[in-house]
Amino acid sequence: MEQATIHNVRAFWQAHPLCASAIPFPLGTQEFFRAYDLLREANESVEFSYRLHEYTSFAGKKVLDVGCGNGYVLSRYAREGADVFGIDLTRAGVNLCERRFALEGLKGNFSVGSAEAIPFEDESFDCVCSMGVLHHTPDTPGAVKEIRRV
Repeated sequence: MEQATIHNVRAFWQAHPLCASAIPFPLGTQEFFRAYDLLREANESVEFSYRLHEYTSFAGKKVLDVGCGNGYVLSRYAREGADVFGIDLTRAGVNLCERRFALEGLKGNFSVGSAEAIPFEDESFDCVCSMGVLHHTPDTPGAVKEIRRV
């Protein structure tokens, strides 16, 4: 079996953005995000998401989402007043985040980056989240160390 590399993981997610094949609307459209949100919320209720992420607890604080995907989680932090930053391994993920935030009139800072080498200084954030990402990272212990660092 071939060992996964960060390059393999990036290539896969660049070609197959999260749930895109399950959504019958063009990437980045309002309809796409609405359909994605409904799919996600059928599995994880809005109430559960608010309890899990404690969105309201981070108003006025800096939040980083490692593997920000299409911006679902990060947009909730932004709606509640957090100063949000997102990194994603792919340009596709960053583009989707930027598009979601533009459609919703939200402010955020996004860049391409890896969980294995987070491009921020030590202790830069009040909260770092990462949903459904770390198990795809070839160096999971290194990624966890990076999250703790920032």
